[in-house]
Amino acid sequence: MTLPTLALRGVSVFPATVLHFDVERPMSIAALNAAIGTDRMIFLVAQCDIAVDAPGVKDLYEVGTVCRVSQILRGPGGGNIKCIVDGLYRARLLRLTAETPCLWANVKVLSDEAVDADSAECAALIRVCNDLFAEYASVSGSVSPEVLLKVADRRDPGFVSDFIAQNVYLQPGDKQTLLEDLHPIRRLSALNTLL
Repeated sequence: MTLPTLALRGVSVFPATVLHFDVERPMSIAALNAAIGTDRMIFLVAQCDIAVDAPGVKDLYEVGTVCRVSQILRGPGGGNIKCIVDGLYRARLLRLTAETPCLWANVKVLSDEAVDADSAECAALIRVCNDLFAEYASVSGSVSPEVLLKVADRRDPGFVSDFIAQNVYLQPGDKQTLLEDLHPIRRLSALNTLL
């Protein structure tokens, strides 16, 4: 599939999560406008180097997230846009099909590897991850009780790892590594180590 593409600076978006961010670059605003003008679908992918102002394919990571634009709020004068997106699924950037006025990318949807979500190992990793997330929330003060509840009773390792990774502060490279890993139990294990 070919989608308008927005390059993010220092941010990765995970499937099954909601993210809000500001958009200022003209090429990013053009990508949002292209998504709004069609089916609201957009490919969000992190830049390897946040200092690059006009990124090309070599400046982008290979794996990003196909998202649905749920809301945009235009600031006075149209120079700044606040955007809310719903992450849908991981995708691999195959090639850029256009670079002006915005990036358009041909992407391939990626699926998680099948794992035994009922295994004792998986249950233990989810429990430890939830406990560490609750401890993080208590110490940081930046995670609401409602956010903790959204993941507390979930048993899907892919969802748990993605949701927690989106809602904690991690180095951008660590978040990107988690986004690129298609094995949910391995993601949970890596997230536990990072937490």
